[in-house]
Amino acid sequence: PPMPLSPFRGRERIGAGAGAPADGSTGFIGTDSWVGARVAPTGYGHAPAFRTAAPMHSESVKSLTPVCPRQDFPSSHLRHPCRSNIQLRSIRISETTLGNLRVSPSALRLAPTALASAMALLSLPAQAQSTARADTVLPSVKVTSGNDLASDQNPGFVAKRSTGASKTDTPLIETPRAITVVTREQIDVQGMTQLRDVVGYSAGVVSSSLASRIASFKFRGNDPVQYLDGLVRQSGFYNTTRPEMYTLERVDIVRGPASVLYGQGGVGGVIAMTSKTPQAEAQREIQVQLGNFDRKQVAVDFTGVMEPEGKWLYRFIGLARESGTQVDHVSNDRFLFAPSVMWRDADTSLNFQLLYQKDKSGSLIQFYPWQGTLLPSPYGQIPTNRFISEPGWDRYDTEQAALSWQLSHRFNDTWTARQNFRYSDASSDYFTMYTSFTADPTDTPPRPARPVFNADGRTVQRDIVAQVHGSKIQAVDNQAEANFATGAVRHKVLAGLGFQHILRTQRSVPGVA
Repeated sequence: PPMPLSPFRGRERIGAGAGAPADGSTGFIGTDSWVGARVAPTGYGHAPAFRTAAPMHSESVKSLTPVCPRQDFPSSHLRHPCRSNIQLRSIRISETTLGNLRVSPSALRLAPTALASAMALLSLPAQAQSTARADTVLPSVKVTSGNDLASDQNPGFVAKRSTGASKTDTPLIETPRAITVVTREQIDVQGMTQLRDVVGYSAGVVSSSLASRIASFKFRGNDPVQYLDGLVRQSGFYNTTRPEMYTLERVDIVRGPASVLYGQGGVGGVIAMTSKTPQAEAQREIQVQLGNFDRKQVAVDFTGVMEPEGKWLYRFIGLARESGTQVDHVSNDRFLFAPSVMWRDADTSLNFQLLYQKDKSGSLIQFYPWQGTLLPSPYGQIPTNRFISEPGWDRYDTEQAALSWQLSHRFNDTWTARQNFRYSDASSDYFTMYTSFTADPTDTPPRPARPVFNADGRTVQRDIVAQVHGSKIQAVDNQAEANFATGAVRHKVLAGLGFQHILRTQRSVPGVA
């Protein structure tokens, strides 16, 4: 039943003593420092109280912690001291016809260890005034445990569960693999703008990426394979776009061989990226960035339900960027949009995703000679913004379009089936000039196979690169998961069948300038 509360002003301590209402009212609300509510049956002395830091005029209270007296409660409903930890997501404060205030909790969340005492506390009979309305009832209270959510929606900075190492929703503490999970919150807090930023706090992992062209890594000295939503994302080099961090929910870094789960995964490990998916809770985000080198970027992320029943959900991610870089005549422009639509019911979910991305960039690494960089030169240091290629010629432009879906169906308490599918079509134009790596023993002095100055110490010989790449990837991953028990032992069994077809093309014209 609702708890009628009498208005009470001041900072007096909850409970019996100085400042307590003398009229025997069943509760009060402080108006200048915190909101409180207490249940004090007549003759029982001290009573539990809820205390929070929110002012009375606030409509949202994040947490309420019971403050209990030293003695036990003499009520038959609660025979032990209160040790509950109750979190109240929101409350509704309304005024009755008699001028009293009523607090109506709309959602309670209790720790599992405090469930029994909290429910007993909520069931205490309130001493409602006889003149109050008898037909007023509180809305239903939904009590949930504090267990983690699904792996792809781990809240917070540190994840506790992952599907990257086992393709099942398993706690990290029970996963016998070396795995690092970078969550969305960590990506935002640390300002990660590219995939190679992710490995900065991962042991045994380094980024060996060459400038802005590709995202490549070394796991314990070996090459890992990049996967997106359980499917291979790229094959080869210089033939697709780089991942956009704004579209990702999390990144799992799995070190060591993973071919049992990922087919042709490398012995180094796997970078398993998870895309953002539609959410039932509405979110509207508009991001504007201004930065060095005339960086201008606008990004949007909208998600929510499409109809009242909540079975259809949507998400739209868009991004447009125009930016220079530290090297003259090398841009870092991007245009991207990624809509997705999900249908779900109690046992089935089907998520369709579309991605289109177009990048316009170039080569940041100019391959300067040692003299003027690591070694001294009579002509001084080479500026870091010096451009060796030719304006109008140098470019690394990539484009990708992809269609994918993720299907999951739970047949019963034991069996669950999943299917992930993606078809992507990507291309790139790679045109550049850089200091020559071609060895020439006939030169005077002989030219080594690394960038060096010519004999004058001021000019360089350049290699010309003109390449057009293409990549088409069709991949599907089918999984069947069984959860069952034999006696006191519980089992989780995963079986799967994957297929991928990759077609890579390349046309290249070399030269010397």
